[in-house]
Amino acid sequence: MRRLLRVERNVTLAYRYLEEQHMVFNLVLQQVEMNNLETMQLAIDKLNRTTASQMQSLTTLSEEVWRAILYDLEEYQQKTQAEMSEMGSRLEFLAQEVLFEKRMNVAQLVLLLTIVIMIAVSKVATKLALIPESKKEK
Repeated sequence: MRRLLRVERNVTLAYRYLEEQHMVFNLVLQQVEMNNLETMQLAIDKLNRTTASQMQSLTTLSEEVWRAILYDLEEYQQKTQAEMSEMGSRLEFLAQEVLFEKRMNVAQLVLLLTIVIMIAVSKVATKLALIPESKKEK
């Protein structure tokens, strides 16, 4: 019977020891879980800050690129307008030159016709002057 009591006592002590170890193990697991949660929270916070920083950098970079594009576009537009204005003034100048050339051609044509008429009149007058008077009267 003593043996039985001793065995019961040993089993009870072993059971208490296992319960204590179970509680200690649970506490250790809880601490590990808390540490893991804190570590994970810190890692997530760092990742969020890094991501936010990278997004801010990308936003700034894209804004700079857009500003450069807009500046180049405005510069191109101004250059194009200046070129169009210059081409318009050149075209106006050429139109005036063409008009002047037309007027000069008309003036030359009138002058040429006047000279031809004068030559023809002078030849007719010369021929009339050379014809004897007798033939004129007939």
